[in-house]
Amino acid sequence: HGPMTFSGIVSFSTYAGNLKGFPIDARALLVEYQGLQRQREFYSPQYGTEAEQNSRLPDLRTLLYWAPTLQTDAATGKQNVQFFTSDQKGKYQVVVQGMTPDGKVGYTTQTFVVK
Repeated sequence: HGPMTFSGIVSFSTYAGNLKGFPIDARALLVEYQGLQRQREFYSPQYGTEAEQNSRLPDLRTLLYWAPTLQTDAATGKQNVQFFTSDQKGKYQVVVQGMTPDGKVGYTTQTFVVK
């Protein structure tokens, strides 16, 4: 922009989101992107006490378990996880995605039913 030079990617934005008053060079490559995303966290109940287990408040979560940093056992490549299901009856899909330290990826899905 003007006499400034940038090597790499530069992100410009305005409050109105339209860059009004900033003419864009016709040779510029414009790409929409979401930007930096923080690690998400989702609520997962524990039901550690009898009062929590007997609670009459329904659990209507659709996302039951989220573990973005889960690591498998180095020897077996497996890991056990435990979570509570929702009170919402229906068929649920388990999606497991992973990556090895050297960049190999894996993916599988399974389903289970809450009655």
